[in-house]
Amino acid sequence: MTNTLMKILILSLLVLNISQTFVIACYGNRRGYRHTTIVIVNKLPTNADLLEYRCQSKNHDFGLRNLWMNQSYDWSFCPSVFGRTLYFCHFYWGSKHKAFDVFTSKLARNTGSKDFYWIAKSDGIYLDYHSTPTRALKKIHDWE
Repeated sequence: MTNTLMKILILSLLVLNISQTFVIACYGNRRGYRHTTIVIVNKLPTNADLLEYRCQSKNHDFGLRNLWMNQSYDWSFCPSVFGRTLYFCHFYWGSKHKAFDVFTSKLARNTGSKDFYWIAKSDGIYLDYHSTPTRALKKIHDWE
């Protein structure tokens, strides 16, 4: 083998080994690594319309869903090694709506969290990225 071909082979094996390690760490749930979890929570008033939402990524569309008051829906995933994972949602409440990114690698880096609680209330949509909802709610979006 030529020297260049040998370098390419070694580099390819190194990249394969690194990516395999990430997959095992995420899907094998090794210590020190967890899936990222997104939680959608309906905290709209008792007599309010249902919260409707549609969340998706480049590869996965959850479809249009409904949540009654105090219900929640969650999903977990392993973010891309390359920092390109993106999930976005469009929320509908009666005549009001709002669309935005619920997960980006930048959001994960800025918060240092792997759990993101998006909570719909009558005055807007809040984010709590701690382990228990309502611990540190921060209003992020107003309804349109």
